[in-house]
Amino acid sequence: MNTFEQVNQYVISKGANLEKMNMEDICVIVHNTMYRHLDSELKAYLTELIKSPTEFTIPHSKLVYFGVISKKSGSIVNSLAKLGAIEEKDYVKIYDGETKYMFTPRSFKYCLMSSRPHPRTGVDFMDYFFFHEDCFALLRDHEAAYNKALK
Repeated sequence: MNTFEQVNQYVISKGANLEKMNMEDICVIVHNTMYRHLDSELKAYLTELIKSPTEFTIPHSKLVYFGVISKKSGSIVNSLAKLGAIEEKDYVKIYDGETKYMFTPRSFKYCLMSSRPHPRTGVDFMDYFFFHEDCFALLRDHEAAYNKALK
């Protein structure tokens, strides 16, 4: 079981048999079958970030880590503007002991898509974007099969 189609068939069959799965269950299956190369700790961090459907905060240091911005950037806001992010629409800068940015999930996904591979590890953070997209799609299909089986 290592392709999206195979995993999708598996989660749909679970739903059709009224075996309920949640996002965490699906993320574990997707990680173990299709995205083993992803760092589990970082994947868990990103999964935690996306639990809010409207917004989440991310520390400035994580933006540097993800390669969205660099430490050498003269202006973080300019770096985000280069990605097409608009302050007060796509993100809000806050300070509570350390600089953080509050993003919409869509704008953070855009940042991940625009990031470059991590300089030390070579990790391409777009894979984390695709990981979460696959998890959401599989959860949606599982829930549809589950609800259909209830009728």
